[in-house]
Amino acid sequence: MTAASLALLAGFAATCRAEWIDAPLVRSDDEILAPFTRLRDRTRDVSGRRDARNAALFASPGKVLKIVQASDRDPVLTTRARELTEEELRSPEIQALIDDMIKTMHHAWGVGLAGPQVGRGLRLAIASVKGGPIVIVNPRLSVTDAFPYPYFEGCLSKPAPPGTVPRVRGVRVEFLDRHGAARSLELTGSDAVVAQHEFDHLDGILYPERVRRGPIAR
Repeated sequence: MTAASLALLAGFAATCRAEWIDAPLVRSDDEILAPFTRLRDRTRDVSGRRDARNAALFASPGKVLKIVQASDRDPVLTTRARELTEEELRSPEIQALIDDMIKTMHHAWGVGLAGPQVGRGLRLAIASVKGGPIVIVNPRLSVTDAFPYPYFEGCLSKPAPPGTVPRVRGVRVEFLDRHGAARSLELTGSDAVVAQHEFDHLDGILYPERVRRGPIAR
């Protein structure tokens, strides 16, 4: 069962309790059917978002790549990635890799994907932030808000079961976009977490190691 299905069932159960158990005994037909109506509407909403995601996936260029798993014991996941040169970034090979990574991230229902996760030790990542996906090349990350922001995370490379990872609440990311233009983003909350997670991948750090080290401090 998917997380979306579990969420729908949990919401349905809560609605049933609120409207059937805790409600007055005398109710109209519409009131009795209300939990089913809301479940139907929520199901349609999830299905609509899934259909939109699938349409974007099939319409996007590129191909789906294999995601390196921690169980593969490939050192690319634990080795600091190298920066891309301007010439490399402009090359058809890297531009195609960017398209492939975006498509792979969407296919895997991820919110971020780093070069090492597809076997490329390059400082290149895709992050679904600010309504992304945003292509991030040769990033520099600095902390703008060090307030603790522990976050329940998983990873497409599956180094461990999902768990709570120590993060900070706000970061600034300075980077090149896919065309080589310099950009900067101020991120907070879950967007900041995505950036920290992907930046860790570029430094060869999987999130169980971040749990041991504590939050990033720059």
